[in-house]
Amino acid sequence: MYEAASAMILGVSLAAPVGPICLEVLKRGLSYGFAAAIVVALGGMTADALFMLLISLGLSHFISQMHVQLGLYFIGALFLLYLGSQSIANRHSLSSHQKRASYAPAYLWQSYRVGFGIALFNPINFLFWFGIYGSLFSEMIHRTTSTEFYIHIFFLFVGILLWNVNLAVLAHFGSMWLRGQLLSIVNILAGLMLFYFAAHFIHLLLQLVLSQ
Repeated sequence: MYEAASAMILGVSLAAPVGPICLEVLKRGLSYGFAAAIVVALGGMTADALFMLLISLGLSHFISQMHVQLGLYFIGALFLLYLGSQSIANRHSLSSHQKRASYAPAYLWQSYRVGFGIALFNPINFLFWFGIYGSLFSEMIHRTTSTEFYIHIFFLFVGILLWNVNLAVLAHFGSMWLRGQLLSIVNILAGLMLFYFAAHFIHLLLQLVLSQ
């Protein structure tokens, strides 16, 4: 029970800090509703599961190579710049027809891909999974049974999911009273925050290049 609770807390700790995924979940929830927000979160969780698989296959060393990190910083910055510009360009409130269209499978699939892309190319995510959690992963393999290990992984993702559901519900109900100019301001601020994260990634990219 203690291990399960610890894993859930770790999952919440991973998901809770304000970052590109949290911003996108909130933004989509405010503009399009619960379904679009939670699908973005599920896309991000899929990338997290992929990182976990890579760690279990012993590929941490490959991921830590400089040319791989450079590529991630570059692609991640471009992706966030694109999302930030889209947030500002599409800042106005949606019509009821547009909101209904956001529940269409094609739009939900697009939201899923966005969540997956943000998490996949987010260097902060890499720092956690291949740095902090990679070390914890190695230590757990030696001190737990396989059953205990998989229970830990399961509850880790339960914690991530619970936090994202909480965000999606908050954004969904927030969309009921955020209208017009206020929603436009929120979308602009979200876009500017995404630009900030993109600039941060570019800064880290330049630091990495200049350090060689």
